[in-house]
Amino acid sequence: MKRIVLTTLIMTALGGNAFAGEIILNDTVEARYLFVKFGDVATVVGVSQEELSRINAIFCGPAPGPDKTREITVDYLKMRLRQSGFDPADFRFSGSRVVKLGNVVAVKLPLCADLDGGEKPQERDMEAEPACAEERPSSLRMKIEAAILECAAGELGVDSTEMAVDVRNIGKALLGLGDSAEVVSVRPARNINGPGKVMFSVMARKGEREVRSGVIAEIGRRAQIAVAAEGIPADTVITEDMVTIKRVLVSSNMSDYFTSPQDLVGLKTRRDVASDQAVTGAMVERPILVKRSDVVKVIVRIAGTESAVEANARADQSGRKGEFIRVTNVDSKKTFLAEVVGPRRVQVVLGEDR
Repeated sequence: MKRIVLTTLIMTALGGNAFAGEIILNDTVEARYLFVKFGDVATVVGVSQEELSRINAIFCGPAPGPDKTREITVDYLKMRLRQSGFDPADFRFSGSRVVKLGNVVAVKLPLCADLDGGEKPQERDMEAEPACAEERPSSLRMKIEAAILECAAGELGVDSTEMAVDVRNIGKALLGLGDSAEVVSVRPARNINGPGKVMFSVMARKGEREVRSGVIAEIGRRAQIAVAAEGIPADTVITEDMVTIKRVLVSSNMSDYFTSPQDLVGLKTRRDVASDQAVTGAMVERPILVKRSDVVKVIVRIAGTESAVEANARADQSGRKGEFIRVTNVDSKKTFLAEVVGPRRVQVVLGEDR
């Protein structure tokens, strides 16, 4: 107890604070990958393993290009901490005040991206030589997509395996370098705050020749959503065998997709849906089960009981499942509201508050 009190008095006398951890900045760093993470430029101590992983993964911008240098200041790192949900005041900063990033000697992708839809690569030591260099993308287009994916994931602070990109256009000058060219720099034209279209400045090199060009990519996330198992024509009532679940790119304009095939069963397509295409709310509608002038079966139930009687009526309105429409009893000519429950079937529940 005396020791605790003494320590507290010493800290108070010196004006010290109780820090959650310490961040030690390196003097110089040789950039080994296309992008710089927090863990590349500083050593974090005194925090939990979970916090350490989150801090080390914070995106700190692109690596400098060939024969270029870049400086990262302690103020910049504090800003990135704050943007990632950490309070810089909780840490003691020591070491250098400015980290100098050296030239990119051999640019490598920090992760072997799952480009062919196969099994996710296992975790590996980032300090070691990339384990699957021979499995890197073979075409320049795929290399550009993988680099943009890593850049976007770093900007958003998420795992790249949970994201996807759809590259919309790559200039002829870039592709003209050939598949043996390497991507050496990828920079977003603006901050990436979420899914959507983003312009990237991409530089690739083959031998002594370098080409820089703008590339537009649709940034999205991967999710399990309902897609068409086969082509579905327009005006088709969807059955269970017509849809399946697939992990696909969810873009910014796909907010009304379905996560379960069962949610689509019984709905009617408004237009043709291609095989493997995600089915969204705009593509389907609840079919009209009762048309105006139809003779319908009326099921009359008493709330809280199993009792039910049936009668015939004529529909005065068209309706979809769950909608209430006006119908007229064929015999008594009495008009009343009934709920559509099936093809040419409506229901009335007596004693139920609506």
